[in-house]
Amino acid sequence: KYVADINRVQFRRSQAFTEACKVGVGWLDDGARDDPTEDILYSKNESWRNVLWDSKATELDLSDARYLFRWKWVDEDIAVMMFPDRADQIRAACAGNPGDESTLDDWYLGNPVAGSGSLGGLYSDFTGTERRRVRIIEAQFRVPVKSQVVADGPMKGAYLNPMDNRLIEEVAANGSRIVDRITMRVHFAVMTETAMLALSPSAYRHNRFTLTPIWFYRDNKTRLPYGPIRRVRDVQIDLNKRASKALFLLNTNQVVADRGAVDDINVAREEVDRPDGWVTKNPGKEFLIRRDSEAANGQGEIMSMQAQRIQNSVGINNENLGRQTNAASGEAIKARQLQGSVSTTECFDNLRLAIQIQGQKQLSLTEQFYTDAKVIRLTGQKGKIEWVKINQPEQQADGSIRYLNDITNSQADFIVAEADFAGTLRQVMFDSINAMAAKLPPEMAIRLFLIAMEFSDLPNKDDITDAVRKVIGERDPEKEMTPEEAQAAEEQAAQQAEVI
Repeated sequence: KYVADINRVQFRRSQAFTEACKVGVGWLDDGARDDPTEDILYSKNESWRNVLWDSKATELDLSDARYLFRWKWVDEDIAVMMFPDRADQIRAACAGNPGDESTLDDWYLGNPVAGSGSLGGLYSDFTGTERRRVRIIEAQFRVPVKSQVVADGPMKGAYLNPMDNRLIEEVAANGSRIVDRITMRVHFAVMTETAMLALSPSAYRHNRFTLTPIWFYRDNKTRLPYGPIRRVRDVQIDLNKRASKALFLLNTNQVVADRGAVDDINVAREEVDRPDGWVTKNPGKEFLIRRDSEAANGQGEIMSMQAQRIQNSVGINNENLGRQTNAASGEAIKARQLQGSVSTTECFDNLRLAIQIQGQKQLSLTEQFYTDAKVIRLTGQKGKIEWVKINQPEQQADGSIRYLNDITNSQADFIVAEADFAGTLRQVMFDSINAMAAKLPPEMAIRLFLIAMEFSDLPNKDDITDAVRKVIGERDPEKEMTPEEAQAAEEQAAQQAEVI
């Protein structure tokens, strides 16, 4: 929770899920950094435009994928500082043909858009000067190698990394066995289009890609992702066409006239098209203006049908949107909401799976990199701040060092509980508890009301709760006792002890 709070993970997930809803996939990135001004662990979202993955992979967590690529545009001076021993290769990549990075990621139906530039080079920014930038490509790939793996103990299954000093200490302290196995080990490579900049095995214990996908839908044949927009694209084109047709019918008129009914046909045509037009016809000649409103109404009815079809195709009905329908009872509304959620069950299951995978990676990174003594701030119930100390060294009587709340000596599990999605879960709990309290005796209903107020969003709910507690003679358990209350509690406890 601490890692999620400092990295605003809930907003990162929302951004990645928004991209998944549009294009079919969003990406979350979790890893460690060496910036002393920031927390050692980071969590962010990555644009789908910057990522390519193994097209043969079938698992949703990419556990069977052999490779994953992503790239980022970096200024030349920053890239040189990152890889000083490869400065010549970076400068050579920047000196390629001029190209604009804004056009390099434009693809349509699997083909690059005409006019795309080079992967490296010069381009002009808003100042009109040339800015040297290079596209840095990161490859995460799995290769079979002989690895040392912990065979037993609390760190069972972890890869033995000579740089992971805390893991080596735990293995030695528990006497765990180390075995050699042929495993698919994740490696990292950083490169430009023409030169390798860095290559090494993954330093992370979890041995996974740092990127976690959030899928929406996937094609059964090609396994390519797609969003709900693809389902309704053809329907939307037809709706737009009919809207254009209806607008044309409403803005045009048909004329039925005898030959010679008007002196100038062109002038008559212009006047008929005007809302305040004036047409002078010749005597004895018929001149009728007809507007085909029935055809326009027919186009409008088909437009309404297509709009409803779009709504049904994406699985969102009026009950899900909170619109007024012919469903009168609450049970009928819930039933229709449940019916509307059938089409979106797959994508929300994929979101929950992505949260599960990301949480496992975050826990593993926390156990690996939170090795120093640290005080973590957690927000408890009712906004109460709790301070938790971890990895605190304590010297024992025999001179040995024991760590209190050591989070590095074991491997934890990350569980995602399933709950109904609602506009506000707190409001649902508030309504449910109040409905339950209405069926109970008054003395029990008041206590349930106090519990329900914890889920209320009223700005003065604490004052209401205190007033109710004063009436029933109950104190707030979250507040510290006054000296009088503490003395009364001790006397009451003593009396109960004498009775026993």
